Formats: sequence, structure tokens, C-alpha cells
Amino acid sequence: MTSSNIRFREKRYPLLHTSRGRNRRLLNKIWLFVLVSSLPVFLWWFLNSSLSKNATHEGIDVLSRNEPNRVTVHGCNIHEIPISVLQLSMESCNLTSLSRKIIKFTGLELLNLGRNHLKDLPPLPRSLRTLFLLGNRFKHIPNAISAVELPRLRILSFKHNQLTSIPDNLPHSLESLILTSNSIQSIPPSLSNLQKLKKLMLANNQIRKLPKSMKDLKNLELVRLGNNRI
Repeated sequence: MTSSNIRFREKRYPLLHTSRGRNRRLLNKIWLFVLVSSLPVFLWWFLNSSLSKNATHEGIDVLSRNEPNRVTVHGCNIHEIPISVLQLSMESCNLTSLSRKIIKFTGLELLNLGRNHLKDLPPLPRSLRTLFLLGNRFKHIPNAISAVELPRLRILSFKHNQLTSIPDNLPHSLESLILTSNSIQSIPPSLSNLQKLKKLMLANNQIRKLPKSMKDLKNLELVRLGNNRI
């Protein structure tokens, strides 16, 4: 089609040509509005997916998933982290010990210390509700984790460590206890003191039998005992 024909069609149907142009501009404005309005949602998703990559642990939703306005701060130098943070990840920081300054984080609710080289812990903030210690070198659960020291603790994970036993003084507030992939040989009868316990993960250990007191855990919903010696 020649340029003269194109000009002829435009002269013959001026209204149609103008209408198409307006529709195109309107569609462009609509797409721009959708993109701009979606930006905050995308930023929230990015922060939660990248900064809170451990938000789900053994099927358990933690604070950053339940409360999107809370962002997990990641850092390896505790002296550069504001003590006002609510959720802190020091995962994969090559730590052999945790600074005693952690006790000053008086509002801290979630602490992730996974994939380090820790064998013990200093006193921790009493405000803690979730504590992840996956992939460290613990041979026993530290005294810093007890009913007296951490009265609000709900989720505790020692997955992939070297634990051989479970202490009698775990926080009574626990709802999820994750001890998968250790060397635990027995479960103490005192575990029945954890009356709020809902999830108990003990797969990949060396457990031979279960205490009769476990029947007293009335709120228990899920128990994993695969790959033991029972």
C-alpha cells in the first residue's frame, strides 16, 4: 500500500484514526498505573523472600511470615546492629562464639544462628520466642535455654547438631521442638512438662524407646521419629 493510499484512508476516516490513538494512550496509562501500584507489594515480597529466607523451618511459620511488617535484619557484626531489632539473623557468619552483647537486645523475638560453629551460648534476651541453631556443633543444650532464662520461647531448633540428650529444664512455653539429625539416645520423662508442645521433631537420632509420660502431652499434634532405633 502506497503512502498516498494511507493518507487517503486517514482523511476518509478521521474519527476512527483519532479513536484508536486515544484508546492506545488510555491503555498505556492503565498499564502505568498497574505497575506503579504493584511496586510496594513487590518490594514487600522481595524483602521477605531474600532477608527472611528461613521464615519456614520444618514446616513451621515464624514471625516474619505471620507479620509482614516485620523484617529480619541480617548481619555478622553484632556491634553494628541496632539493639532495637525484633528479628535478627546471624546465619552463616562463621561464628565460634556469640557476643554477650546479645543480652542487650531486650525486645528481640527471633534469633537465627544457623550454620555457624557454636558450641555454647551466653545469656539470651528473655523476650525470645523463636531460636534457630541449625547446623552448629552443640553437644548439649546450653543452660541459657531453660524455663527460667527464656520463659516466652515457643520455637526451638537444634537440627543437625551433635546432641546426645535432652535436658529436664526446657522452657515450658515451647510449642515446637526440632531436634532432627542429632545423636539423641533417649527421651526424658520430664518432656511431659512441655504441656504446650504441638510439634516434636526427633527423626534421624538413636532413640530406642519412648517414655510413657509422652501420653500426657495433650496438645501434641505432630511427632516425627523416622530413622531411629525404636
